[in-house]
Amino acid sequence: KMKWSFPHFDYKGQMLCSMAAFKQHCAIGFWKAQLMSDKSLVAKAKTEEAMGHLGRITALIDLPADKILIAYIKEGMKLNDEGKVVARPKPAASEKKRINYP
Repeated sequence: KMKWSFPHFDYKGQMLCSMAAFKQHCAIGFWKAQLMSDKSLVAKAKTEEAMGHLGRITALIDLPADKILIAYIKEGMKLNDEGKVVARPKPAASEKKRINYP
């Protein structure tokens, strides 16, 4: 399905991964990358410097091997099966400004 104008792939009602395309490159990201076992994937998820967790993909050679990509997808599916969620920081509560009427 489409979310934020990008294709997203759900598994058991939860987001699994997404793709994004740009003029010169594309990106693939995993919704629960912070919980996955691959340390480099986790590190990229925590920095959030780029949209995708697999880096900037400009050619097929930039993709990981099929076995690795399939392993990432299966691990994401397992995390959804287990009901794991990524702890997202909650924004600080803003104070409501009181408006004085004349």
